[in-house]
This record gives sequence, structure tokens and C-alpha cells, in this order.
Amino acid sequence: MLSSYTIFLCIRTSQQKIAQYGALKSQINPHFLANALVIKRVYSILLSFIGTCVGKCYMYIDFVQGIFF
Repeated sequence: MLSSYTIFLCIRTSQQKIAQYGALKSQINPHFLANALVIKRVYSILLSFIGTCVGKCYMYIDFVQGIFF
């Protein structure tokens, strides 16, 4: 059987963790989160565009090499 002190420590630790979680949750700014998601989206679109451009350049180089070489 657990002693009353062990139960007290368990409850106190749980309460501390809940308080820490609440403090951390209140620090997260929704605008910061939204801006971070927008930046990730723009970055992925930009990488996709760059990849498409590079692919088209390689296709053009292969085409030109086929004509002249």
C-alpha cells in the first residue's frame, strides 16, 4: 500500500506538470503559428517552382544537344 506521502508527491508532481503545460500553452502566439505555417507553404511552393524550372532547363539542354551534337 502506498504511503500518504507518496500519494501526495504524485498529486503534486501532476499538478506541477499541468501548470507547466498551461504556462507553455499560453506563451504560444496564434499569429506566430499562422505565420510559420504560411512561410512553410510559400517555401514548399518556391521549391516546387525551382524544381520545375530546373527540369525544363535540362529538357531544353537535352533538346539542343540532340540538334547540334
